[in-house]
Amino acid sequence: MNNLNNFSVSNRCSGKHSCLLLLVMPILIFTSCTNRTEPFTILEFTGADDVSNYSKSLFQMINISDTMNPTPVIGSRGDLFVSGEYLFLYDSPSSAQNRFLFKSIDNALYVDDKIYSIDIPNNDDMIPWFENMKERDFSALQFISFDTKIQESYLPYLTEVAKIKPDAGLVFSGDFEDMTGLFKIFKPRIIAGPILARTDYDQLSKLTNLKILMVSLSDSIITEPLPAIPELEQLFLTSIGEDVVLTNNYLLNNKQIKRVIIQRSGSFDFSILKPLDNLKELVVNVSDEIKNSDLINNHKKLEVLSVTGDSLVLDPSLIRLPFLRWMTFSSYVTQDEFSTFIDTHPDIEVIELISNETIRSLQPLSKLSKLIGLTLTDTVTDIESVKTLGNLKYLSLPGDFLDDPVNKAEIQKSLPGTRIVANEGFCLGSGWLLLIIPFVLIIRFLGRQKRHILQDGVKP
Repeated sequence: MNNLNNFSVSNRCSGKHSCLLLLVMPILIFTSCTNRTEPFTILEFTGADDVSNYSKSLFQMINISDTMNPTPVIGSRGDLFVSGEYLFLYDSPSSAQNRFLFKSIDNALYVDDKIYSIDIPNNDDMIPWFENMKERDFSALQFISFDTKIQESYLPYLTEVAKIKPDAGLVFSGDFEDMTGLFKIFKPRIIAGPILARTDYDQLSKLTNLKILMVSLSDSIITEPLPAIPELEQLFLTSIGEDVVLTNNYLLNNKQIKRVIIQRSGSFDFSILKPLDNLKELVVNVSDEIKNSDLINNHKKLEVLSVTGDSLVLDPSLIRLPFLRWMTFSSYVTQDEFSTFIDTHPDIEVIELISNETIRSLQPLSKLSKLIGLTLTDTVTDIESVKTLGNLKYLSLPGDFLDDPVNKAEIQKSLPGTRIVANEGFCLGSGWLLLIIPFVLIIRFLGRQKRHILQDGVKP
């Protein structure tokens, strides 16, 4: 009888534990899934004179090398970087891979001595290079770049390349419809640069492998939403003119998108983002105003927020985003707005201040125990407070400020464990040239400009 009683008690205890386990396990699973984040990493680029994290900051700043050390840039997995004429996707499966060696040889970018990107010219000059392709390793190829015309003489060679890398990204500065021939060869996971029209939607919907789409828009009034692209995670809308009207249903068919980058003149209405339940990163650069800015608080999963513009007025003190980790402040943010935002977002990890002279005290940053990255462009208003931020792992300051050896020495002494890097604002002024020149032409222009500067022996 005692044995039976013990068995009964044991069963009751086991049942309670099982019930408790059944209750706890879903909570643990839900918590682990919802709190999963990509870590911010300091990437080091050797052989790259300048690098910009386009995904996080567009072309608002360029990190420049000191020629003695690699160029450090902060970012996270999935970010697109621009260096010279080339795109680089940080897509390493391990955060341990954060150092990259760049070499540009014969219209090709080599990363860690493997072919990473190929730039196809508008002539047959690269045909001899392709004739030796059996001796080349295309296993790491990520991008193939074209100008506005695709030379048919390259198609047989590209067909062979596609057998090795069928999902290679395509970088193209012409009309989307001019890429039709390439879609018969490649099933790209990245498309960057073309001009998209409504008539291209049927072709676009067939790209079921597409994860990143970067386009400018040709139609002035766009009433139909983008077609469903089931794998699409990142959408870049660049060079959008003031006359382009996007209706609020534009993203209705792609609710799974996690990252949106938009660059346009005129105003921008946050209502267009309403369908995006999984939005984690939003980068917007506009020349005028933000409409319905209060709707940003509906996107509770946002981790990265950068809303900037030459004349933009957006009050960050009204933002309430519990998982926000990266925040960019534009020129007109006031001291009180800045301080209030810091008080309500204690878990911020990266802060950027873009050409801001109104925030005179950076002392509120000392409250951020998780702050690892800080970028100040054009103006440094309170370097003494910056020197006290002992948790910083990454600090980017204006190049002309760091050119003073006294300034640099004092910062290095105060923050011995911090990577310090010089930055420059976009060299073409306010940056609205970006709304006139397509993305691919911009990066080509910057690369060629850099080469001319180096040839002339003039410091950028």
